[in-house]
Amino acid sequence: MAYCVRLKLRVLAIALGAADTIPRMRRALTIFITLLACIACETAPKATLGGAQAAYRAGNYAESLRLARMVAAATAGVEHDDASYLIGVSLLAESDPLAAAAPLREASRSADPILRAQALVSLGSALIALGEYADAGRVYAEAADLFDGAPSERAHVTAARCFARAGLVVESKRESGDAAEPDRVAIGNGFGSGSELGAAVSEQPVVPVAVAAAPEREGFTIQSGAFRDRAKADAIARGLSPSAKRCGLTEPIVLPRVAKDGRALYAVQVGSFVTRAQASTALAQLKVPGATVVER
Repeated sequence: MAYCVRLKLRVLAIALGAADTIPRMRRALTIFITLLACIACETAPKATLGGAQAAYRAGNYAESLRLARMVAAATAGVEHDDASYLIGVSLLAESDPLAAAAPLREASRSADPILRAQALVSLGSALIALGEYADAGRVYAEAADLFDGAPSERAHVTAARCFARAGLVVESKRESGDAAEPDRVAIGNGFGSGSELGAAVSEQPVVPVAVAAAPEREGFTIQSGAFRDRAKADAIARGLSPSAKRCGLTEPIVLPRVAKDGRALYAVQVGSFVTRAQASTALAQLKVPGATVVER
């Protein structure tokens, strides 16, 4: 929209500036071109938050991401925050928690407290997927203080489990004490702000990506390297698949991680084991050079 306004002003300025210096026919042509430019701007399709949300609900995450980015670039305030939130959950839906973290952090600073809480919850999902359990616990604890009722209790439960996974016993016990439903974890994922979003969260929580219960996963896995190049990691995982099937293990997966220098890494992992001894036995059967047993 801003681009169209600038285009109109520029073309009009050219037309008016040339009015005294060009013949009458050329002047008429210039004005006609100006009108065409104005009409083109007025009739050009505009990205809207509603359109981006509709694309997300339809499962077209690439389109929701594209539209939400356009809205975020053209807006400010709560509308911009809403768009940032949608960018984040779209990236989560496309299994890219590393890229999702930044827009979700931005949305989590919104002036709208409900949107802020919702963004914190989704940010917590991204951090769990990245293995950043301590940060995820702090994010869920902050979200719990913004929610009321059952959503607050569930956020406290998830915070407790994240802290426990990070070895922060005191923090875990504190969050467990604040939760009334320690047997259930669910994450809301509504759209909009204010009462509309509050209703979506309170009545029917939805997990945006399958990472909410990650702190309860079995404790060890086999890792066949961590790579800067996602394509290489995917290729390694595909190559490992036949050996994993032969050993009765689950399909290899690629998980995003963050290196000490802050750059993205992609770890190739296979199997899920309760004890390190079980994982070591499976590793010996797998016979993959360079693979090691790691904690989840």
